[in-house]
Amino acid sequence: MKTLLKLAASSSILAMLLGCSGASGGGGLEALRNIDSSGASAFNQALSADYATYAVWEFETEAEAEFISEGEGEVELKDFALFVRKAISAGKNERVEPENVSDWSIPSDRATVLNEHRTLMMEKFAKGGKESHPELAGHAQGQFDCWVEEEAEGHENPECMVKHKAAIAGIGLP
Repeated sequence: MKTLLKLAASSSILAMLLGCSGASGGGGLEALRNIDSSGASAFNQALSADYATYAVWEFETEAEAEFISEGEGEVELKDFALFVRKAISAGKNERVEPENVSDWSIPSDRATVLNEHRTLMMEKFAKGGKESHPELAGHAQGQFDCWVEEEAEGHENPECMVKHKAAIAGIGLP
């Protein structure tokens, strides 16, 4: 809680949090609670839910951590805002691409692994995986982006990597 107060004291961080959804009248967490994805494809509904779940988890986990410095807090809230925007966009049935590994600061050996998995995922999507297995495909993309973000923080082999691999295997297309 002490860290959350420290973060909230910074007006730039607070402004980012309150404005990250792009929606008027509410902050990022409120925007996540109010996503109406009923008009979205099954894939985008699953993707929106996955991004929203990860955004809330990221925010709550980091807000409770006592070790975040002010600079790290800004990065965490920036990542939180990214996942909020992606959740909202998917909920509006907009096309949301998985993260490009090259956009993140990730060691080259880990980036190679991530790029291989991104390629595999995109191949399965191109072969109809989003349509034949929309929930698994949405979960695969959401967990891939989680994996990228966690690797950028220096967490090798995070839980979202395991979940991404399981979802991709479940799609089962060659």
